[in-house]
Amino acid sequence: MLKKISFALLLTCAAFQSQAQQQFDQFDAIYDDREGFVPVSLNNKYGFADMQGKVIIPLIFDDLPAYREGVIVVKKNGKYGMYSSQGKELIPPQYDDTFYFWNEDLAIVKRDGKYGFVDKKLGEVIPCKYERAYVFTNGYAPVKLNNKWGHIDKKGQVVVPIEYDYVSGIQNGIVGVGKDKKYGFVNLKNETVIPFRYDNVSSFSEGLATVSKNGKWGYVNLQGEEVIPITYDNATPLRDGYGKVVNNGLMGLIDRNGKLLVPCKYDNIEYKRNFIWSVKRNGKFGLMNKSGIEITPLEYSYIGDFNNVGLAAAKKNDKYGYIDQTGQVVLDMLYDDIGSSKDNYSITERGELKGLFHATQGLILPAEYEVVVQLTSKLYGFKKDKKVGIHRVTDKRTTPLNYTSISAPNEQGVMSFNRNDMVGYMDSTGIEFIAPTYQRGENFSEGLAAVKQDGKVGFINMKNEFVIQPQYTYATGFVHGIAGVKLGTKAYFINKQQAKVFTAEFDDVDGFVEGFARVLKNNKMGMINTKGTYLVEATYEAMNNFAYGLALVKKDGKIGFINKQGQTVIPCIYEEANDFTFNGTAAVRKDGTYFYINKRGEKTTAD
Repeated sequence: MLKKISFALLLTCAAFQSQAQQQFDQFDAIYDDREGFVPVSLNNKYGFADMQGKVIIPLIFDDLPAYREGVIVVKKNGKYGMYSSQGKELIPPQYDDTFYFWNEDLAIVKRDGKYGFVDKKLGEVIPCKYERAYVFTNGYAPVKLNNKWGHIDKKGQVVVPIEYDYVSGIQNGIVGVGKDKKYGFVNLKNETVIPFRYDNVSSFSEGLATVSKNGKWGYVNLQGEEVIPITYDNATPLRDGYGKVVNNGLMGLIDRNGKLLVPCKYDNIEYKRNFIWSVKRNGKFGLMNKSGIEITPLEYSYIGDFNNVGLAAAKKNDKYGYIDQTGQVVLDMLYDDIGSSKDNYSITERGELKGLFHATQGLILPAEYEVVVQLTSKLYGFKKDKKVGIHRVTDKRTTPLNYTSISAPNEQGVMSFNRNDMVGYMDSTGIEFIAPTYQRGENFSEGLAAVKQDGKVGFINMKNEFVIQPQYTYATGFVHGIAGVKLGTKAYFINKQQAKVFTAEFDDVDGFVEGFARVLKNNKMGMINTKGTYLVEATYEAMNNFAYGLALVKKDGKIGFINKQGQTVIPCIYEEANDFTFNGTAAVRKDGTYFYINKRGEKTTAD
């Protein structure tokens, strides 16, 4: 089997499987996918591809600022437009700015210093004529014209006259407004329903609005009654029946009846869920219930949001753990990191070692393993002292460290494994469906796997039946219906009927990757395509497979890169080099200095 050459650099980068590389190798760089679509770039221009690498938005844009709700914002020549996720141009680039979020199917855009609104299907539905504009809520949006504020509906009709110095949001048909430094409330007929007697007001929330007079804050109801006295330095709108109030720089909590449930003694109060708040004092956090009782001491430097099973990450003495909604510690504060929760699982880290925690089962694996990784959505793997074990999500069963290795899953989630120097196969859930009876084995590819039995290699199907009997010294997996094999001193390629597909024979061969296979002849390496034609003759001292469109090659002791047309696009001038990565860069060394290059051979950064 042909080997890959590389050199060691301390790099941290994402890695796609070879299939993904093949799909995206036409681009200079690819970026984090956004809801199943992938931003890509080529020659400093940007576009979008689907998960198969098919371009759905042409690479003609200077930037792709946002993607949300099936709409992609594009930027070209300083102007913004919008495309659908199917690649249809919705709005040509024409705006100086756009606010990337959609509220009630409309987005704010800006042109020539004025603001308007666009609909993703209808285009510009409210002209760009306002000095400022905010998003639609409950069918209305605040807008500013001639230095005055009012409200419009989705047809652009004025519902609250644009004559005020301030407007709040509209709730229950009532809006807070300000004029001549006095504030009150009007209805949608512009009739005053609460007199202009306040210094500031908010919009209504849960039937109450905060109002300010003489530097103090309180609450009024829809009838204008001051149901909570105006005695606080600050107050926030109600949420789930509770409001935050401030006196002397400290925060407390009241209910909708004005009862002070929590005295103003905290630096901050933040609602979490299920009537649980985090409270902060002197830089430390704790939890409080709706009765104002501290259910944890204020001893944490951080408390996160509660997840769907009621656990929150917390930090104490610079270590992380989990607490529940009663304040009980369910995972001790011992960890440097507890990762993000996936299906209630979290990978924990303690120094260089890792473990596994489940939100309802508790600690699955203590942090004493060199590697813990999610192999499939239904399976975790872990490694210690060169031994590998698995944890099955479906039945919550943890298998001890009785494997030597487990391969990465193929497209069907199938993995090969080695136990006691014999190879078998398991499915995506960790169930072994072929016992470890082979001396060696590749993972399944196109329904067949190359396995070694009694010193010879053949091919089995998923039922563990030999389709091609063991006879070869070595064999690769099938790709494009072709596998490389070696018999005696000759290597060549066969199809699934065991017939030679090319007349050429070689000293050694590799499997096809991205449509090409490396071959060795007379101690030199070359590359052929699936028709058996040389892409490059066997003239290189070493060669890697293609990675993101370019293949590393070595000639006369120096390393360069070729493209899929067989052209040398980066000359062999480097002493050492790595393959190109997903971001379109490769690490190289020249004249003793390490740096990065792009696909044009230009110095760049790794970002």
